[in-house]
Parts: sequence; structure tokens; C-alpha cells
Amino acid sequence: MARYRALGPLFVRTLIAPGEEFESDLPPGRNWHPLDDEAQAAVEKFRAEKGAVLSIADRLDPSRQAAASVEIPADWDSLPWFELRALALKLGAQSNVKKDDAKSYVKAELERRGQKVA
Repeated sequence: MARYRALGPLFVRTLIAPGEEFESDLPPGRNWHPLDDEAQAAVEKFRAEKGAVLSIADRLDPSRQAAASVEIPADWDSLPWFELRALALKLGAQSNVKKDDAKSYVKAELERRGQKVA
């Protein structure tokens, strides 16, 4: 079975916490990060077969694309709370995000991009 890491809370037969690794033969979701070659092949196959549907979904919910285009400064951890909150909002956080939640949101986005988080 293909191995993935959850990027957000998931329910795949059981509740899976963000960052937790799991195995599945189901079609991969947006919040699934592939960990092995089998998983990467499954993601590529799914995108090739469902490309038209995925492009429609991206147009309806462009938050994933928008988050990838936001530049995160190297010193993001030392930003004042209001700038950190503004950064988290640009990345797609809810409008009522607090300072600690904003930090974890930025960390999660950096992990999703594959960058090292201090």
C-alpha cells in the first residue's frame, strides 16, 4: 500500500491527525503528501485521469494556489503578531486566527512546501 502523510485532519477509516503517516489504496486527496514511489505514482495517475475535474475544483477553491504564491520571509518567526496574523490570513487562515494559531499555520505551510522549519 502507498504511504502518505496527512497535511490536515483526515478521516480515512479512522481519524488521522495532521503530520501523521498512514497507508491507503484510496484515490489520494489534496491533504495527502506522498511518502514513497508508489504513493507518488498514485498521485500522478490520479491527476492525469482527473485533470479536468481538478482544474474546475481549483477554480472554485483557489486558496491552495494562492497560498503557494505567498512569499514567507526567512524571519517570519520574529514578525510582530499583527504581521504574523496578516501572513497567516494571506496563506488562507480564518479571519479570527490568533497569534499561536497563526504561527502553527505558517509552520504547516512551510512543511507543506518542504522547507525546513526552525
